[in-house]
Amino acid sequence: MRVLVLGGNGMCGAETILALAADGHRITTLNRGTAYWNNPDRLASAVAVQVPCDRDGLVDEGLPWPAAVCPPAEFDAVIDFSSYTRADTRSALAEFGPRIRFYLFISSDSVYEVCQPPILEPALTDKTQASGIGDGDWRLSTEEDARRPPKHSQLRRELRRADRYGHGKLVSEREVARSATLHGFRYLSLRLADVLGPRDNTGRWLGYVAWIIATAVIPAFPGVHLPAELQRRPISLVAAKDVAALIAAVVAGRLPDHTQPLDAAYNLAFNRPVLLRELLTAMAAAIGAEPRFSELGTGEEATTMLPSVERGPVATTLAQDRLGWTPTPLGEVIHESCRFYLEAIASGGNEAREAVADLVEDLGLTDLDPETVWRSVHSYAREKCVKRDTVSSACTRSDARSHEDWC
Repeated sequence: MRVLVLGGNGMCGAETILALAADGHRITTLNRGTAYWNNPDRLASAVAVQVPCDRDGLVDEGLPWPAAVCPPAEFDAVIDFSSYTRADTRSALAEFGPRIRFYLFISSDSVYEVCQPPILEPALTDKTQASGIGDGDWRLSTEEDARRPPKHSQLRRELRRADRYGHGKLVSEREVARSATLHGFRYLSLRLADVLGPRDNTGRWLGYVAWIIATAVIPAFPGVHLPAELQRRPISLVAAKDVAALIAAVVAGRLPDHTQPLDAAYNLAFNRPVLLRELLTAMAAAIGAEPRFSELGTGEEATTMLPSVERGPVATTLAQDRLGWTPTPLGEVIHESCRFYLEAIASGGNEAREAVADLVEDLGLTDLDPETVWRSVHSYAREKCVKRDTVSSACTRSDARSHEDWC
């Protein structure tokens, strides 16, 4: 198939392009060309045509779409990683809706942040599922929960102001559905939880790995913050490679035969949420470190990188039933990801240096020299990578337990 990928140069997009290329599709990408990690080299042979374009100009300045993606160029499917507002999505759908067969929109679990707050129920029902961890009263958001408060209500305005990203993604989902009805293409919207994997372009995972190491080698470095509100709140995550594999399966028509999965939105996450402490402890084990935490009280200022949402975890039952969603065990993804970031720190690359400098700045550590912190973190990573066989053995034992708990 001829596939146009809008965006696609970040962690999840790059994995998707490689998965699509492995299936033999002809891929055109349209993005600003921002380089993350070694993705340009990894994608060079996978992309047939790379079209440089800043989509902000298409909307804000009314510029035309680049000629390389306009007729006579033809596409069977569009994978949209880079629409964040109604205007972004309308622009793409106006150009490609009349001439494609399939549109896949990358959405987010942030859509629930702008929806009607759920009512916690002590008893389980078909529409209310308990997370099974934390305080026991966390409700997993299902796809049916994407319902806005009444139009023009004060609550609706407040939620929109509080999370414009979630608002943009939700209204974009609805634009895709309306355009599909108008033009007759099939569609899918994927509501991703916080994404985990190597080559993260947000800096969150590398930042946490650097923080864990710093607490292990610098006694004066503050422990990883565990704010009161996150100590018992379960969070949902999803692996970039699992998202990519699912998208490739959808495009290739490898979904379960007994279902009608298209023309809908789905949550994607590991099937079981996890507490932040559990996650960080597993990350520390993967790099051979003993984690040190700072448990903060209510109202104390905290630096956190996860989660990106406040509403809580999401249910994946619908994706399991209709899309055959079978995520990789969380422990395995943690091990793979943390080993990547450990090696990135050991190699002394710019991403790692910047992560350490940002961490020192974000924590307001004016009494610590960022370069001294970097040298300590870098030295630890180099030593662990030299002793990789010993570290890997320890991580394998930890992962075996994690797989059983988190699969």
